Amino acid sequence: MHVVWAGWEAGRPWWTWVDSRGTTREPVPERLRLGVGPRACVGHERDGERVRCTSGLEVTGRQCPACQQLDTFRPCMICTGTGCPRLTPTMRARCDDLHHLYLASFGGPTVK
Repeated sequence: MHVVWAGWEAGRPWWTWVDSRGTTREPVPERLRLGVGPRACVGHERDGERVRCTSGLEVTGRQCPACQQLDTFRPCMICTGTGCPRLTPTMRARCDDLHHLYLASFGGPTVK
């Protein structure tokens, strides 16, 4: 199980998670017990939708090499403005979409 979204709705916590059966969105159980297993690829994004990884590979980062190549949003995230990766037309269209940036200041020089 890999949690890909968590937030609050109608006064209670909800989450979206992915496992070998697909994607599930539901309220977080009131009593919850978590464990940590091997780190697996989170899949990739295609046209704003999450696509499950089919490789089953353990990863040290977020994605396996195949999903990194298929992800239409990742090139936007790693582009510096001067050294950007080569983009397919689909990836270019995704990068040209309107995006919002959220910055959190924790006092002093720390901004996340």
